[in-house]
Amino acid sequence: MNFSPTGIPKALLREKERQERTAFLTTVAEQMRQKGASEKSMRKVLEGFDEFLKLTSQPNTPHHPDPT
Repeated sequence: MNFSPTGIPKALLREKERQERTAFLTTVAEQMRQKGASEKSMRKVLEGFDEFLKLTSQPNTPHHPDPT
């Protein structure tokens, strides 16, 4: 089993992160729907937000250098 530095299995951390991302995106979709956004607009925003959240949750690597 693969563990994080905190001793928590990495699979559990990834699942928790996925659940939190899904909950956030669901909230965004509900708010957009209440404001009358089209399905196309919602899909575009949610896909972009999801990609942003995935990228910002990754550690800095040579392919994702620290932006400072």
